[in-house]
Amino acid sequence: MRKALLLLFLLFFLPPLVTVIYVSASQGTYNFGSDPAVGISDNGVVCTPSGERTYSFTTHAVKGEFTFYGGQFFSGPPVNSPSFSVQLNAQLFTGHQVYWAQDVALVKSSGSAYVVVAVDNLWNFTIYHAGLQGVTGNGIDNGTFYEYAYPTRFVTRAPFTVTAEMVAITQGGHPAVEMFFSFSNSTFSTSFQYDTVVIPVGGYSFFGVGLPSIYPDDIEWVVGGGGGGSSLSVNAWSATMTAWYRHDGTFYVLTGGSPISHDTGESATGISETWDNSQMIVQQTYGGITCSPLWTAQAHVEKEKDTLQINVLPDGAEWLGKLVGPEDECISLTDGGSLNTSSLPPGQYTLTVNLLVAGQEVYSYSYPFSVGKPAEVTVTSPSGYFIANGVEYKSNSTYNFSVPVTITFPQVNVSTDERLVYSYSLVNNEKEEEVSITSGGIYNVTAEYVKQYYVNFPFPVKGSVNGVNGTLDTGWYNAGDEVEVFPQLVNLGEEEANVSGSSFTVESGEATLNYYYLYYVNLSQGTYVFIDGNLTYFKSGFLRQGTSFSVDRVFNVSIGEREVVSSNVSNVTVISPLFVEINLKVQYLVKETLPNGTSLEWVNSGENITFPKVIDEGEERYVINGTDWYVVKAPENLSPPYLLQFLVRATLPTGNVTQWVDNGTLVRFPMIYVNSSVRWYTNSSVFVSSPMNVTPAYVLQYFVTLKLPNGTIKGWYDNGTKIALPHVINVKQGVRYVTSILCVTIEKPINSSPQYVLQYLLNETLPNGTLTKWVDNGTLVRFPMIYVNSSVRWYTNSSVFVSSPMNVTPAYVLQYFVTVTLPNGTIKGWYDNGTKIALPHVINVKQGVRYVTSILCVTIEKPINSSPQYVLQYLLNETLPNGTLTKWVDNGTLVRFPMIYVNSSVRWYTNSSVFVSSPMNVTPAYVLQYFVTVTLPNGTETMWADYGKPINIPSIINDTDVLYVLSSEPIALNHSITPVYEKEFKVSIQYPNGTVTRYIPDHNSLRLEYNAPFYDTVKWVGTYQVSNGGEVKVDSPIYEKAVVTFNYLLLIPIVVILVSFLFLMVRKRSADLN
Repeated sequence: MRKALLLLFLLFFLPPLVTVIYVSASQGTYNFGSDPAVGISDNGVVCTPSGERTYSFTTHAVKGEFTFYGGQFFSGPPVNSPSFSVQLNAQLFTGHQVYWAQDVALVKSSGSAYVVVAVDNLWNFTIYHAGLQGVTGNGIDNGTFYEYAYPTRFVTRAPFTVTAEMVAITQGGHPAVEMFFSFSNSTFSTSFQYDTVVIPVGGYSFFGVGLPSIYPDDIEWVVGGGGGGSSLSVNAWSATMTAWYRHDGTFYVLTGGSPISHDTGESATGISETWDNSQMIVQQTYGGITCSPLWTAQAHVEKEKDTLQINVLPDGAEWLGKLVGPEDECISLTDGGSLNTSSLPPGQYTLTVNLLVAGQEVYSYSYPFSVGKPAEVTVTSPSGYFIANGVEYKSNSTYNFSVPVTITFPQVNVSTDERLVYSYSLVNNEKEEEVSITSGGIYNVTAEYVKQYYVNFPFPVKGSVNGVNGTLDTGWYNAGDEVEVFPQLVNLGEEEANVSGSSFTVESGEATLNYYYLYYVNLSQGTYVFIDGNLTYFKSGFLRQGTSFSVDRVFNVSIGEREVVSSNVSNVTVISPLFVEINLKVQYLVKETLPNGTSLEWVNSGENITFPKVIDEGEERYVINGTDWYVVKAPENLSPPYLLQFLVRATLPTGNVTQWVDNGTLVRFPMIYVNSSVRWYTNSSVFVSSPMNVTPAYVLQYFVTLKLPNGTIKGWYDNGTKIALPHVINVKQGVRYVTSILCVTIEKPINSSPQYVLQYLLNETLPNGTLTKWVDNGTLVRFPMIYVNSSVRWYTNSSVFVSSPMNVTPAYVLQYFVTVTLPNGTIKGWYDNGTKIALPHVINVKQGVRYVTSILCVTIEKPINSSPQYVLQYLLNETLPNGTLTKWVDNGTLVRFPMIYVNSSVRWYTNSSVFVSSPMNVTPAYVLQYFVTVTLPNGTETMWADYGKPINIPSIINDTDVLYVLSSEPIALNHSITPVYEKEFKVSIQYPNGTVTRYIPDHNSLRLEYNAPFYDTVKWVGTYQVSNGGEVKVDSPIYEKAVVTFNYLLLIPIVVILVSFLFLMVRKRSADLN
């Protein structure tokens, strides 16, 4: 990843039984015009209210935390998968060399879950395209970069959190980086160190920002593609992240706050970022990339009474506050904070808030303020409490307050209609409406209150309070106020109040008021009415409450005319505003003369008189002959015309009918149609001159319609009539109609076509003769099968639809009866000559068992009774290292399992086999093998070797003068192995009594020594020229010879001794002789 991760997506698909999975990357070049990675980055620049500030710093630890809540995303080429990376990247400085260290979380979507893998990389950025050599750790140094992937994969659902941390250390005198990783979700959490990367150079190590480097240097925690320089495309996204550096043992939020980075090869689009200062996190959502800094670093102080609220942006950065005044004080402001000034001594202060980066100041903010001398205040108040600078205190006590201090007193409600209201205060006996103390000292504050009553007036009136004229209304009045109410008439809309003069002193919530109400009475039109019993013409006006009011009366104009007055109220007492609807009507006297008598009545002018339409007199009646109403406009004598009618009762077949008939009418009785096809027939009549009971003669008839093939019978027929029908109706040659109905009895209405069947003459020519017969029209005639014997027959499925006279010769087919017995049943039945019967290729008996045949079909040329040959097979499920293989195997087969080649240098080897006699699930034993190139001292050998097992190579290699001895068995972990052999050289030593040859390890010492008589001298000649007992270094083949010579110098002391002895003996003898 600093320039591009290797195709890390392959990591997700390697078999889980591989113990360690390595990742790699390919180094590229910077492209600042391409899309950036998105996250939080510090490149040594921070925005402040006064502009950009640049800085540089070093740290020994960096850390990033990322929480993912879900999204839709895809990494393009070369990854082409739903994956992304979260990278903690930083430049590592080690003396004169610069490296790029990466601690990465690789995330891949898998259905509704995610797979998370921890990966670390190290690159050499000392010069362009620099390589690595000898870097060690859990991973691999491939010469271009170092790579390692933690073998444990975390499978999880969202949300989940990953944390990456890199710590620069010195290990064994070499710079190194410790890689840490944390993973957590709602049910699981783990933290671990998964790698230590050691760089084989001398010196120290630290991470740096703003230091000299050929590459842009920063510390970043960013989201990009899933490796290989890929670009991440986002359609939905929800995540948060934060990144820190460590200084003096504390982690601080990165100061720069850049939301993008071009320093890694991976990029991202579709992620928008905002900084949440309250939570100290970057909020990531779907949207356009944020190009401006995540924050403008700044501080701000708000003073509220005795508290200074200190706000900083960004929270979590390295903030330091210093208070300068009578007493200096330093304040740590990592997350902002507050300062209470009430305990500070009086004086002038300056609060300075500094933003530091690794102890260096990059921004400063100052806030001056002062603290005054406190005031000792004794407060006396009937309210029980007071408010000082917004804080509630109990009264009748003494307090010390920082100045300035403002004291207020509350209103006290004794009850709903009584209260105490603050009026003023005595401050050291001086009257003040508002208490504001601005300097120190001793103060006595006494609050003065006024008692008030809530006085209720029924309505506003004019009067005076304590001699001051005005309008008196419901409200609060001081106790003891003198109230006077003036005499007055108060208009209240549709009512008035007549108020007489009065006065009272306020001692409670009750007002003393003398008055009575007058209500407005309104008539719809003026007329004479009774007011308190007096008849008076009245239209509208105010009447006193309790007045008696009455309206109704009658006034005679002449003998046949009068006026009537009425209203919606007749006799009421006025207790509220009143509207009276007046109704004034003129009435006339009308006389009505009818057949059954005479009547008189008063009728309103213009009203209608309605006469009775019918006047009943038993079995005769009178019916009005004209209009039944008359409009009254004057006194009248009215005699309307009427007709005489008699009641006639007729007994009909359908029931009794009673009807009024005019006197002198000839009544003809009608035919009675029950419906359109049933009727009662009559020609009877009667003359009406009185009430009558009549029973006319009727006959029941039905309407009949009979439709025959050659015509229609139609008409009314008496009930019980019989109509004869023809049995056969010949139409033409070979065509006729036939019915079995001989006659129709009329007992109900009939509209039908008696059932006649159309028939045609059919001549059938069959293999066994000719048949002639009448066949109903529309009949499907099926021709019969002809059996020769029990297994041979003539079959036809021919048929003919008869719709005309016909001569037919049906087609027949020769068939044979076939019986084919299969393992799972029998095929049995009739088959056409020449038919091919397809046999099932596979017959499944049960789970994992079947029969198979190579016979595809049987040709039918005669009757058959046979059993085709089937082979029994069983289902074999093979669980192999590269997947599961399911296949069918013949019963009794010996199955040998294949070797599986992953590629040209990796394979799975087995010599397993299984004898199949039933359905089987088999997991053959496989061994992972690498194709290994072994570099031996005497050449190169290639072989397949079991992964993780010792390789079978020669333990000793004899190369004439040099012997190579294997020091330890190599393990097959890589494709290229150079076993460690210890070199031994051939050493040949020739002694006087023989030659000794042996092999001695390289760099050993060899002592050349031969035990000869003392008089002999031994010298060694050959590869080395040394004296006896000398040591030589074995670093090549050695050939040495011991050369023994007589040491003549040893004879000199012997001769001297002998001569001396002889001399002494001669002297002694001479002495003895003397």
